[in-house]
This record gives sequence, structure tokens and C-alpha cells, in this order.
Amino acid sequence: GLRASLLALGEACPARRVLSVVDLGYSTKESAGALPPVHAAGSLRTVLSAAAHADALCYLDDDCWMAPWHVRALDDALQGFDWAFTRRWFVDAASDRVIAEDDFESIGPGSHVDTNTLMIRRSRCWDVIALWSIPLALDGTGEDRRVVAALRQSHSVGWTTGPSVYYRLTDNGWRDQGRARRLRRQGWVPAAADPA
Repeated sequence: GLRASLLALGEACPARRVLSVVDLGYSTKESAGALPPVHAAGSLRTVLSAAAHADALCYLDDDCWMAPWHVRALDDALQGFDWAFTRRWFVDAASDRVIAEDDFESIGPGSHVDTNTLMIRRSRCWDVIALWSIPLALDGTGEDRRVVAALRQSHSVGWTTGPSVYYRLTDNGWRDQGRARRLRRQGWVPAAADPA
């Protein structure tokens, strides 16, 4: 049913827009037996970045979403630069309610830049594409930090004027615990724990 829905969605695309469905028929994740040791996405970002029929590439994880102006804002910020980034909002995963703008983690080239908040010009950043498949840590994570470090080191950067990505946050996963503690101190009450 999903394939038929995707095909129908592709047919409904407005002029000058194309939806391409890429189904390799197998997983590129290490946990599924694939060779690249990246835990989350395997080699998929590398493969799709290389295969894309565009020079400006941006990425979006399945638990995030973008504001309607996200791609246009990043494309404007990319003009004259090799890559660009925007900021993000933390969103309560249970309610999709905005908690706060991320002002302490994914805040730009001097710190971490979330994968969902960047756009790269493939023709100028080709050396970075393969790094999506090389983890930084032994547990198969950190490829995003490796990519951003390479971008910071050798490529010019532009940025937008405000956040345009919504990042779902829970308070029960090990990756979100530090973020959740900080936002709880600022008054966030997760929707599941909210008595209302």
C-alpha cells in the first residue's frame, strides 16, 4: 500500500517537482548485516547524496520536520558558500508542541550542527559525502559530527536568520537525557507527564 501511495503522491506533484522513490531492497545499516559500520543510517546518506540529481542537498530524519520556508531559506543562505545551516526548535515528541529554540547544542559551526539543519553544495563538498558512512565512535555513531568537522575545516559557510527545523525530543532516551534535564530546568513538562 505504501508504494501505491507514494506513486499517487508523485503524480500529484506540482510542475517542476519530482518525487523519486529509491528502494534498494535491503537495509544499509550495520545492524542488518551491511558493511558500513554506521548504526543509524548505514551508507544511505552517502548513496543518496551521490545519486541526487541536484547540487544543493539537505537532509531530514524521519522524526523531524521542516518549516515551509526551510529549503528556500537554506538555499538563500547557501549563495556564495559551500554549505549553510539553520537553527532548530525542540519539540515535545508526545504533543508536537514547541518547547524552545535550541540555543545550546546545534547552534552553528563553532559547535554541533544537526544533520537536519544543514544544506551542502555537492560540487564543492564532494570530499565530505563519503564521511556519512564513517562513524566517529566505536558504537557506530558520530558520522554527523565527522561531516560537520570536515565542513568547518575546509569549506565556507552561510546561515539563515532563524530556526526552521522541528526536532522531536523525549526525556527517556539516553541521547536526549542531557537536553531534557536542561529544558526541564527551564520549565518544560513533557506532555506524557503533564496532568492536563
